[in-house]
Amino acid sequence: MKNSENRNHPRILRIEAISIQVLLPSFDGSEDSEIVKTTTLDVSASGLRVKTEQNLPVGNIFDICIQLTDYSKTFLLTAEIKWCTASSINNEFLAGLEVQPALGTDYLYWKRFFD
Repeated sequence: MKNSENRNHPRILRIEAISIQVLLPSFDGSEDSEIVKTTTLDVSASGLRVKTEQNLPVGNIFDICIQLTDYSKTFLLTAEIKWCTASSINNEFLAGLEVQPALGTDYLYWKRFFD
C-alpha cells in the first residue's frame, strides 16, 4: 500500500557516499564519462534521495555505485533521475533516483537487502 507520498517502499534514513557515473555526453558537453560524488539522505528498495553539487537532468539514466557502511557489498545499480530541485543550502541540489532493473547490475541484491 502506498503512503501519502505515493511510495511503494518505506524510506530508511542513511547518509552514505555514492558515485554516479555519467555516460556520454557528460555534463560539460565533452565526450568523456564523468563521476559525480553525491551523498544519500535516505534509501529504499526502489530508490534513493541524494544531495549533490550538480543539477542532475530529470529522466536521464545513470550507473550508480553505493557502498553501505555496515554492509560489505558494493552495489552497482542503474537509476533514473525522477526529480531534481535546488536546495537553499550551499548551492546544492536534492534529487530522487529510482533504481531500475538492468542486466549486469546488483538490482536483485539491492531489493533483497531491504527484505
